[in-house]
Amino acid sequence: MTTTTGNSGAKRFVNRRHTVPDSYRDGSGRRVYDLLRMRIRLGEVAPNELFVENALIRSLSATRSAVRRALQGLADEGLLDRSPRSGTRLRGHIVNTPLLSEMRPPLADDAADGSDQRLVVSLVHRGVATPTEAVTSRLQLPAGTPVVAVEQILHLGSEPVGVRSAYFSLEPHPERVLKYFAVTDYHPLPRPEFFEQVYGVPAGRSEFTIEAVPSLRGDHDVLGVAPGAPLLMRTVRSLDVNGCPRWLSFTHMRGDRVALCG
Repeated sequence: MTTTTGNSGAKRFVNRRHTVPDSYRDGSGRRVYDLLRMRIRLGEVAPNELFVENALIRSLSATRSAVRRALQGLADEGLLDRSPRSGTRLRGHIVNTPLLSEMRPPLADDAADGSDQRLVVSLVHRGVATPTEAVTSRLQLPAGTPVVAVEQILHLGSEPVGVRSAYFSLEPHPERVLKYFAVTDYHPLPRPEFFEQVYGVPAGRSEFTIEAVPSLRGDHDVLGVAPGAPLLMRTVRSLDVNGCPRWLSFTHMRGDRVALCG
């Protein structure tokens, strides 16, 4: 049986019956995993909450094997701690970060509240550099034009969960851009204010791309993941109201610790 959806002229999606493994037919383990991971991501699991198998079997209408597979999967990711003596409890967290906005270092008055569910962006390096042709092309600058290059690490509590590289155009007022970035512990501005104060024009649209990519050597050394482990890479090109690109950023994030939310 074939079913198609979509309007005339639109891309057609086709569903066909295929033979699948028996292990895939029983999706209850995956369903339990999805629901429990969602609770962790939404902060609905108390730090000392005990994951009781019998209670989960009843509340999720799942089999014991499905519940155990889901709990073990979350434990393998470092989100749960399973012990014969103390049972299964929360160990790690997942941070929710906006999909369609830039991540900035915390404001000076954004004091730590003791929560390890807050994403903190810390500066590693910042300076003027001559970027590759690919960067100047995306920023629509002549080859060899210097830019402000920024390297950052994203932390969830004390755990590194992402690395970020960003390139900011110095045009058309290099002194204004450099003045903003010259302050060691600068107060990051919201995107509209940043465009107005640094570039003297209103902010326009941003272009986002999300990809799954393997971790490179520098990534897995910093993030504590295995070589080649999949990471979420978010590429952002931000333009002003006139359509002129002002910055380009690449953020590699651990998909088991960071959720991109719309």
